[in-house]
Amino acid sequence: MSDKVITEKDYETNSTYMLDRYYSQGYGRFLSPDPGYDYDQLDPMSWNLYSYVRGNPINNVDPTGEVTFGIGLNASGGLMYGGGGTIMVVIDSKFNIGIATSKAHGPMAVVSASLNLVFQFTSAENIHQLNGKSLDIGGSVGELGSVGMEFVESEKDVYRGENIYIGVTIPKLPLPFELHGFIDNTSVFPDEKASDSNSNREENDKDKELQEKLKYSPEDTQNDKKQEPSYNKFIKIQIEKREREE
Repeated sequence: MSDKVITEKDYETNSTYMLDRYYSQGYGRFLSPDPGYDYDQLDPMSWNLYSYVRGNPINNVDPTGEVTFGIGLNASGGLMYGGGGTIMVVIDSKFNIGIATSKAHGPMAVVSASLNLVFQFTSAENIHQLNGKSLDIGGSVGELGSVGMEFVESEKDVYRGENIYIGVTIPKLPLPFELHGFIDNTSVFPDEKASDSNSNREENDKDKELQEKLKYSPEDTQNDKKQEPSYNKFIKIQIEKREREE
């Protein structure tokens, strides 16, 4: 994923448009919360959703401001070389919901087999960017009950993320922990075309609603003189934003 953030100065509001949020130089912060809701109850730096990358732009970057979250089941195992399968419900910051299935294979440091509840967090812009191959590197500890984590990076560096596992496992041999590096291939249902069709219908409905609000009122047409519509400034900004995105 590119670390370059596209910005555009909005002179009407004296703020800077940065993909999904406006930044106010006067206030020194964004004018709306993080659309990806980057919140962690255990990290006080994430409690202010009007900040950028938890107040640490030197070490962190957030090119899109968006995330995906998934929860599901995973089964894996192997004898020095192994693999597994996962099925998850996934959702992104625009509330697109889908089912993601994946198959993985690669080397393992020990003999192991497990069944897990898995939680996934990624920096993908939407659930459909999860399609394709990724590199999953991680491990787990524990006998019978185990916990594990994987660091995930997509094949073309489109997104990065983490998988957290909690489950049951057979005793790991010869060590009480296991390490692995898997190549994962993920498919998301419904496909992007079906999702885009539904999204376009919703966007068209919103555009029609906005256009109704932009119609001339009787006060605007007094004495048969065409005057500038007296629409709300916020609505105007939103329409201009949509035009830029298109």
